[in-house]
Amino acid sequence: MGGEQSAEELAGTSKTLASSGQISAFATNSKAVDWSDYDKETGTDDFDLDSAGGQEALRKLRELVREAWTPGNPELEELSAFVTEATLRFRRGDVHSSYDRVLNYLSWRAKYLPSAGGHRLGTDEELEETLRSGVMTLLPDADADGRPILYLRLKFLDPQKIAPLLMVRMFHYLIMERALRSSPAAQRHGIVMISDMGSASFTNLDTRIPKAIMGALSKNFPVRLHCAIVYRPIWLLNLLFPIVRLFLSKKMQDRIHNVGYETAAVARVGNLKLARIPESLGGSLGDWKDTGYGVDAWVEEERRKYGGKVAESGGGGGGGGDGDGKGSGDVSQGVVAVAAAAALGGEEAKPLPEAL
Repeated sequence: MGGEQSAEELAGTSKTLASSGQISAFATNSKAVDWSDYDKETGTDDFDLDSAGGQEALRKLRELVREAWTPGNPELEELSAFVTEATLRFRRGDVHSSYDRVLNYLSWRAKYLPSAGGHRLGTDEELEETLRSGVMTLLPDADADGRPILYLRLKFLDPQKIAPLLMVRMFHYLIMERALRSSPAAQRHGIVMISDMGSASFTNLDTRIPKAIMGALSKNFPVRLHCAIVYRPIWLLNLLFPIVRLFLSKKMQDRIHNVGYETAAVARVGNLKLARIPESLGGSLGDWKDTGYGVDAWVEEERRKYGGKVAESGGGGGGGGDGDGKGSGDVSQGVVAVAAAAALGGEEAKPLPEAL
């Protein structure tokens, strides 16, 4: 993954404001993100994970992954079970490309999230606080196929306070822990992304963030980008958008839409349910809150699911709990990252058997 940014490069907040030249250079850089692997046609549209053939493909994939990194830990086994299932749905039953994607994700996770408090809100106060800021949230079941929306509002992003690595952690939590874990529909059909730049300016931009997120999406995460909508773009990006499209594959061009300031076009282009999107996007979502939407429910859900582990865990990526660093949830999840890093650290994945 040439040109991939390190965790250290993403850890610091921005010291200077983005310039128009930096934004233009990033937007028109054809090598900023490589979508070639993402665009490959794999599997079949009628793949059914619950069928006999689907379960056999899942068995093969899990066996291959287990041989490649031999977790030997209950937390790693659970993570592997979830990721292999999500990836096989994403790749529509193709074991070869699913194998590569699973190991890519595990390697990415070990690199960027080695101590993010178990990736749970009760153990990661910094993550929870940033989610409450409103800069990024998830709107579930937003179209006819049950796809969720990843809703990014640039006006709430302060690059001098929120580091790119924290944005990456938030993106990971919303996609992997919220969208994919809770929705087979998202695993099968993908997500919709909406970037709302209303009331934003150059002071809200850090070009490291889109590069890191798009890099994770294109090479590592097992999720399909069904549609990306740019809404109320900053004037410069509005001018650059036709040029940016020239550097994208035909498939990506068909998925990315600039609707300008036409609010009604958001739901129309995305084929979205009006009752599932807020008024700012032309909808009528009744319980919408401008900041912190959904976070209280997620915290309570995790408290019920993990019991005392969420409330008692401490340390890791912003901490939580009583600060003694002995929380069992944080420790057990930390083992996941450490073991994955040890198993995958810098080594290439084993080649698939020719029989497959």
